Formats: sequence, structure tokens, C-alpha cells
Amino acid sequence: GIALGYRAYIIKIDAEKNIIVAGKEKELYSSNLIAKDLNFLSIDFPKRRLVVKTKIRYNHQEVKSLLIPIDKKRVRVEFEIPQRAVAPGQSAVFYDRDIVLGGGIIQKND
Repeated sequence: GIALGYRAYIIKIDAEKNIIVAGKEKELYSSNLIAKDLNFLSIDFPKRRLVVKTKIRYNHQEVKSLLIPIDKKRVRVEFEIPQRAVAPGQSAVFYDRDIVLGGGIIQKND
């Protein structure tokens, strides 16, 4: 029920403060994310940067990205091309060709 003069999208939900942030479609795109609660299946926890493909939703096309270890519990993922609707709480899965390397839960996006 708000008139902004343009189509608005939900950009962020802050449940603790009971706030919903609306914005333009371009604000839905993120160039990176932080993932936590990681589980690596095919490799040990990476100690250095890796070029991977990352999938952020079930029917999302994998995108080339750089996986950067932050500490023993989190990684930063930098997308080659900004991705639409990277949402905290969703899963991020990392691939090397068709091999699942591992994944985690999206903590935040930028």
C-alpha cells in the first residue's frame, strides 16, 4: 500500500526490529556473501582461495566464484557476476565441475 513511483522489492527483513526494507530491483543483486555452518565433503576445509562454482538456490544456475576462507567457521564467496536475491538463511553449495565440494548457510550478503 505504498506508492514509490517504481516497483519495489523486499531487500531486507530484520525480524528482531520488526523492519522490512524495500528498494529497487538493482538492490537485490549481491557481489559476495559470507557462509557459515560449513560442511566440506570432497575436500578438507580450504586453507587458501579456490575458484569454484556456487549455487545459492535449488534451481539457481551455478556461477563462477572465488571461495576465500575467513576463519575455521566461515568463508567469503565473491561472485564473478553479481547474483540476484542472495538471502541469509539459504544454502550455498560449492562445486568443482560436477563434484560437490561442500556448502554452508548464507550468513550475510553485500
